[in-house]
Amino acid sequence: MSKEFSLTYSVSRIRRLPPALTTDLPVLVMLVACFMLVPLYWSHIVTGVALVVLTATHLWTRRGRVTQLLRGDRRTASRRGRRRGGYTLFLLAALLMTATGGMRWAGKPPDETGHAAVSTMLVVAAVLHLWVSRRALRARLRVKPTARARTVDRHRTR
Repeated sequence: MSKEFSLTYSVSRIRRLPPALTTDLPVLVMLVACFMLVPLYWSHIVTGVALVVLTATHLWTRRGRVTQLLRGDRRTASRRGRRRGGYTLFLLAALLMTATGGMRWAGKPPDETGHAAVSTMLVVAAVLHLWVSRRALRARLRVKPTARARTVDRHRTR
């Protein structure tokens, strides 16, 4: 085996990161970091802004599903209605958490904003979201080889 072939083979064996590692898990890590950094004012603000950006990215990668969920297809299935209602509450909690966080940043007292209660509601919704989508998340955590790596594996001599 020549050096050129072995270098080509090793480069083509590089695999893409699973989608869950690039969009799903960072949102969860940032949500946990926000709760851990509550005593550190500026760190909590920075992680809160990062959480908003990561959540927007998380939703952007699922544009089709989000529009399907919001638009609906006029079915009367109760399961679809419950799911739509649950995700609407989840989205509402995320928006309220962002709004109350902005109010806290502007100097409103904690008693007037309810930021802690809304944030706790968001964490409960996130846990439920993880439970409901656990199979899809597990599938997104699997590493898939790139097309070139599959081709090299197929034509590799033993």
